[in-house]
Amino acid sequence: MIYNFNKNNSFDLEKKNSSLTPIATVIINCATKDINKIKQTVLSVANQTREDIEIIIIGDVPKEIKKYIELDSRIKIVKTNKRILSSLITKISKSSEYFTIIDSGEELDKTYLETSIVSLQLKPNYFITYTDTANYNNQRVYNYLYENKVLYDYSLPVPNLVFNREVLKEIANFSFRKVRTWKIIAILINKYNAIHQSYYGFITYKQSSDLNDENKEYLDRLFHQADIINYPEEKYYHEMIKSNLNKLTVEKKKKEKTNILMIIPWMIIGGADKFNLDFVRLINHDQYEVTILTDHPKEYIWRQEFEKYTEAVFEMPSFIDRSNWPTFMEYIIKSRNIDMVLISNSITGYNFVPYLKLLYPKLPIIDYIHSVELYNRNGGYGRDSYMMSSLINKTLFCSKDAENMFKRIFKEKRNTKTIYIGVDSLKFSPSEEIRQEAIKKYKLEDTINIGYICRIDYPKRPLLLAEIIRETVSKNSNIKFIVGGEGPLLNGLKDKIKKYNLEDKVLFLGNIDDPVEFYSVCDITVNCSIKEGLALTAYESMSMGVPIVSADVGGHRELITKDCGILVPLVQREDDILNFEYSEEEIIPYVKGINKIINNLEYYKKNCRKRITKNFSLSNMISSMQSEIDDVINNPNEEIINNAKMLKNNKNIIYEYLNNYLMGSQYEYQTLINRYYNSFREISVEGDKNNLSIRDSINRFFVKIHLINEYNLVKDFIKSVVKNVLFPIRLILIEIKRIIK
Repeated sequence: MIYNFNKNNSFDLEKKNSSLTPIATVIINCATKDINKIKQTVLSVANQTREDIEIIIIGDVPKEIKKYIELDSRIKIVKTNKRILSSLITKISKSSEYFTIIDSGEELDKTYLETSIVSLQLKPNYFITYTDTANYNNQRVYNYLYENKVLYDYSLPVPNLVFNREVLKEIANFSFRKVRTWKIIAILINKYNAIHQSYYGFITYKQSSDLNDENKEYLDRLFHQADIINYPEEKYYHEMIKSNLNKLTVEKKKKEKTNILMIIPWMIIGGADKFNLDFVRLINHDQYEVTILTDHPKEYIWRQEFEKYTEAVFEMPSFIDRSNWPTFMEYIIKSRNIDMVLISNSITGYNFVPYLKLLYPKLPIIDYIHSVELYNRNGGYGRDSYMMSSLINKTLFCSKDAENMFKRIFKEKRNTKTIYIGVDSLKFSPSEEIRQEAIKKYKLEDTINIGYICRIDYPKRPLLLAEIIRETVSKNSNIKFIVGGEGPLLNGLKDKIKKYNLEDKVLFLGNIDDPVEFYSVCDITVNCSIKEGLALTAYESMSMGVPIVSADVGGHRELITKDCGILVPLVQREDDILNFEYSEEEIIPYVKGINKIINNLEYYKKNCRKRITKNFSLSNMISSMQSEIDDVINNPNEEIINNAKMLKNNKNIIYEYLNNYLMGSQYEYQTLINRYYNSFREISVEGDKNNLSIRDSINRFFVKIHLINEYNLVKDFIKSVVKNVLFPIRLILIEIKRIIK
């Protein structure tokens, strides 16, 4: 992934005559003559989500830059030959409480100052904050917890600090460059408590010079002695929830559009996540503004994509305690003048509904559900939605099947509607040129190619696919299967293929960066999932003119008609998902479906594409979403408002309910944190390499077996062994001992 926070090559500043009292000062050290680099830095600072800042540029600023920055009254140029902070103190606004120094050519993520200010205000005993750092050549600075110690890689670029006025006084006589060295940063963090935010908020072109072992040991000692909050962390205790909004300086944004708060778990690659991205990408940006909150500690692959189309993205686990999530949601609603909340696949979002309605009874809330999963808490997100039915204005579904299932299971009669996810039919459009290049690239010229693309996980039943492959190629040797994706059962699938001596019949491509290329080489795709809402891969495949043989699950029958694919009856029960013994009754219909399509391939291909362009375009999806949003906002539901107002009579119950949710999810949240550190961070430090190596190997093992689900299965199995095997043996030994005595 290449980090490039600002992709606006025109470098246009908006005209700003801010009369706001500055809360923060950003000092830009103009250390280059490169006009584009200077503009790039100024733009990243000027576009911060906090507007109540002042920007001071130090050094010889080119004339072109002076004209460029005249639009923004917050920016001033200070000429000084002394590049030390004391020479600037008199120029800095006395109201500023927070400060940072950045060199020209470097950039800040647009939420950098806001998250830093919030972190420090909620932790008044901490004086410094910093984020992870990205380098233009894709190197990163991070810290890593090992045996309660914070480890650093000093060969990578140094992080950028945000500090308060007390620290400014401490370093007043330092030069700009000295403040930005590992040694000074280590000394400051050792002396003043610090908060580390785990997202890439700072990007630099610089490399850090390698330090000798003696210096590294000295720096390690300083860091290990320091009091550092390393987010994400879980230190929630049983306490009454309370608002800490009085600790935060709330800057109210000008209300120019309809403001939507979207609560989602993460920003990674998947069908539901693609819906979230398409929503923020395609919504009318002249009319709507979207702010995103996430609740899962993860490295977000798609964060930069989301940031292109939103007012701001805030990864709550990366900069505040969970005990302050209620406060931060209140802060966002107040500072952004939020008109509506949209919840998509977020358990946290659902559990915060009573709290938000308690504070803002008239604030409408809608949610979007992709599937009602019986194997997941007997309903999944459908159950969460039902639980909050008296406070949610409208529930939207990705398929009629999910909507009907929701109403059938929960006997729910409230306001619901199906809005199909849709697909970008312009992007996913068949191209003979791309097809021929891809076929040549993967050497698939003389075969009929069957594609299988998904996360290789239990609901997708990849081990059933192995049986389908075995049976299919036994009847037609000219077929090859192309598998795209990774996941916890990928090795199991590979083992099955090897066991059946079918390695030459299956091509494993791993994660797919270019799905258009993948579908281009396919003549047919297969989906043998035990559960789906309405799979994005089905939309994409059909949009590319590739017919699909799919399990008749979820809303697939709403998309896949008999003239553009084959639906196979589902034999296995959802709660039998861990049974990998598949009957011929389950396998043979897929084989027959594949052969039926092969015998009339062009007919199916033509009808696939036609059906998508006519009924399932993204433009239909977004216009329907906008219509529902406008309807909910403009037509208040008095019954739901009255339900919300009644919550004031039960305030303590609401607080304790939220407290119990945070307490009850502690284990799961800590597991996600462990997985975050162990899965996405590499260790490149000096130290106890043997212990680190062993620990890292163990961690990687648990990641491979899908930490949350499979680890619990292994644990339950071990408990079962202890209970059913070891315990009886122990009783027998006791009895033998008694007889001998």
